[in-house]
Amino acid sequence: MLKEKNCREVTIGLGYQDADVSGYKETKAIPLPRQYNNRYSDAKEMQVLLCRNKDAQSLDKTQESQRFVRDICYLDFDEMAMVSEQCFPEGDKALQSPDRLQGLALVDADKGIVGYCLYDKEEKSVYDMAVLPKYRTDKNASSKKLFGELIRRIREIGGEWSAELRDKTTYRYLNVMSKRGLVTFENNGIDHEMSDGSKVYSVKFKVKPAPQTRQQPNLAALTAGMAER
Repeated sequence: MLKEKNCREVTIGLGYQDADVSGYKETKAIPLPRQYNNRYSDAKEMQVLLCRNKDAQSLDKTQESQRFVRDICYLDFDEMAMVSEQCFPEGDKALQSPDRLQGLALVDADKGIVGYCLYDKEEKSVYDMAVLPKYRTDKNASSKKLFGELIRRIREIGGEWSAELRDKTTYRYLNVMSKRGLVTFENNGIDHEMSDGSKVYSVKFKVKPAPQTRQQPNLAALTAGMAER
């Protein structure tokens, strides 16, 4: 098992088994896979460390848990407010609760909401997005996934949208998407500066429609026509 570069430790549970583990020290239990669904296991409680691989690749802490994007609800507001407090400089406006709460939450399966994006599809406006710093540059590209899902939603809704985008984060993402031909946008200049010197640009943008896939012929119609002939 230690020949695997990603195998760092091998443990064994102290439940019903007949192995002699008297010469091994107890260790912090390695969690069972979530898919195990709480079924019986000898390794649920205490475990002992059989061996450790000193040559294993270092563990990337940013990839220890699952991340996903979902729609937000009012129960998320307190968690989003905490994200907002950590993302925006002191003195800048706190998270506002709109009448129509629409948007996306970036969720860490272990730690809850770590980012969010709020928009108004009636007004076609994106007005707040924040992601905790360590989730902006992790190898999972978590903040880019959130912004990418926002762009996908906007493509479905259609039309011209407005947004206020921070120069170091969301504005940069929009620029990249523009270079890839996914969006077109107009920069209307600096709307305001944040207390840390960050510039916030006012932009108008459109998301280009997804490429049309070539339609396959209707085989049922073709065969029906052949039968008539």
